[in-house]
Amino acid sequence: MEEREYQDNITPVTRSKQKEKKKRKPFSRVWVALIPLLILAALAGVHFFGGGLPFPAPEQGLEAAAETPPRYMFALKEFQVNLADEGARRFLRMHIYLGFNDRPLEKEIEERQPELRSLIITFMRSKTVADLDEPGGMEALQQELITMLNEVLQNGRITSLYFVEFIIQ
Repeated sequence: MEEREYQDNITPVTRSKQKEKKKRKPFSRVWVALIPLLILAALAGVHFFGGGLPFPAPEQGLEAAAETPPRYMFALKEFQVNLADEGARRFLRMHIYLGFNDRPLEKEIEERQPELRSLIITFMRSKTVADLDEPGGMEALQQELITMLNEVLQNGRITSLYFVEFIIQ
């Protein structure tokens, strides 16, 4: 008889726990399905009303950085450089503007202009007409010059280099 009382005592508790578990399952399933939908709806609202995603896409960030013009410009004096072509005396005449965003860099460029000009002249004397005429040659030349100049500058970085005049004779 004691066993029966013992079972009777357990049975109501077990049944109530089973009922609670059954009640919780539909409730938790609803939330599991509802939370991702709410997050998706919030992102769609931000995109629709905010004009874009709450974070910039990697491609958009790079394009925006590339399209942003530099805040400051510095004009270097005209260059006349002999090119490295064999058998012919060819020379290059060019005028360069350096673009940058750090104001202290302007003073450094001005003070170190003879050194920077010497670097550019030495670099350009190693080029041939074929190097400059090939597809993408000008863009590659711009990037090489920017990299070379940034290696020696200390108060900022050159972000753009513009050829205002570029004549090969």
